[in-house]
Amino acid sequence: MLRILHIVTYMGRGGLETMIMNYYRNIDRTKIQFDFLVHRQEKADYDDEILMRLMTSLIIISTILCIHIWIV
Repeated sequence: MLRILHIVTYMGRGGLETMIMNYYRNIDRTKIQFDFLVHRQEKADYDDEILMRLMTSLIIISTILCIHIWIV
């Protein structure tokens, strides 16, 4: 399975985020997995939709705190 990590400010309804979500809704999830890394603490428009899908990560980091994440 191919895993793709999207790193964005937050998953609001901006142009890039909406494009990513359109791909996310239509990919073959048996072949591709999307993960999301955001660096704003506040809840964004697409967070609930991302979190309700199995096998997807929404990782939120603080701009003050540096976190190393290993995805295997």
